[in-house]
Amino acid sequence: MYGFFDFSTDSSCADSLGLYSPGHILWLAAALLIWLGLCRGYRRAGAPARRLLLRLTAGTALALELLRAALLFSAGQYGLGRLPLHLCALAVYISFYHSLLGGKLTGQFLYAFCMPGAFCALLFPDWSYYPAFHFMSVSSFILHILLVGYTLMQVAGGDIRPDIRRAPACLGIMLLTALPVYIFDRLTDTNYMFLNWPSPGSPLEWFSFLGRPGYLLGYLPLLAAVWAVIYAPFLARRGPPNGIGENADTSADAYENTAPIESYACYDYGSEWYLVEMLLDVSTADIDWDGFGVYDAEGVKISGRQCVYMEQYLTAGGTEKLCGTYSAPAEPVRPCRVAFFIYKTASRTLQTPYGDIELKSSGKAPERLKGVIDFV
Repeated sequence: MYGFFDFSTDSSCADSLGLYSPGHILWLAAALLIWLGLCRGYRRAGAPARRLLLRLTAGTALALELLRAALLFSAGQYGLGRLPLHLCALAVYISFYHSLLGGKLTGQFLYAFCMPGAFCALLFPDWSYYPAFHFMSVSSFILHILLVGYTLMQVAGGDIRPDIRRAPACLGIMLLTALPVYIFDRLTDTNYMFLNWPSPGSPLEWFSFLGRPGYLLGYLPLLAAVWAVIYAPFLARRGPPNGIGENADTSADAYENTAPIESYACYDYGSEWYLVEMLLDVSTADIDWDGFGVYDAEGVKISGRQCVYMEQYLTAGGTEKLCGTYSAPAEPVRPCRVAFFIYKTASRTLQTPYGDIELKSSGKAPERLKGVIDFV
């Protein structure tokens, strides 16, 4: 019987966890509960609490990875097959980097590859020959749960907005990363990123009949299937999932000439006003509010209350204000979420420095905004 810190790798152990055993199912159920808790907490958190939660999540994953390496090394089990060259091991460092410095493309790569990779590892764990209650099992499950949760809660909170247009760039990064790993695998007979032989019990085994390296072609339909699932909810609605643009027209055609406008929504605010919420891929320091307004048929800005009114800067999740009304954030923020009011007129077109927007109400303002936005 294995001890908790017995790092021998006898796959014939009678106490092995096994795929989809009761122990495996319990770990997957725990993962769902943890992800729900992280997403709910993140959505409700303000900007400082979000930063703390991200760094705690990524930092815990990194600490587990380093602790595991140290224990394996002390036990004499750290060899060529234990290097941090699997996608999930790399994702630990990418997530920690992202928690400190951010990065839009980094966030997209986390969503396109790191999150689904960690999720698949939970479904088809290559550590299942260890018992359920063993350091390698416990640490591996927790590590991969945290990796999925790190990205998932940011998607739920609107801080990572999945964009299929960034998928080719992410694929290029993945291929550039995998190529040297593949060469290393072939030279050392290791199997990082499962580029030398399929992981036992995984869908890659379906393509074993293609031989080596032919089975690698199986990654193409598998990746296409995964991307179809994870990007489909964001193809019909480009806005983030926590409220903005829930009923607005956020199709690709609506943004053909308004690239900096990542999403927007227009709500009725009483009988005389629209409340407009926008997510802009520009810095708060660069927004020219004089360029916003409702114009008449001749292109002349309508005077009076038809200029934007009471512009306000919101946190990424739209649950708090970044600064006081009529003030700009002390430090520039990009991308930024803003809200403002427009008086209702016969004209339904709001002109902005980033293109025209149709003032088409999608209903009453959500409760999330009612408790945040000032109006006098």
